[in-house]
Amino acid sequence: TFSPRDRGYVASLLTVALHSKLEYFTDILKTLLNDLVEQYIAKNPKLMLR
Repeated sequence: TFSPRDRGYVASLLTVALHSKLEYFTDILKTLLNDLVEQYIAKNPKLMLR
């Protein structure tokens, strides 16, 4: 598993690597955020309405 610091490093490297393709990078971020929201909704939907 990755530590939070490692995740930050990977995110930074991806940002730099995909800087010339910002539209693609934005699509990746939207997909990841959507998946994260769906996971939280599945666990406890009441928390999303706070």
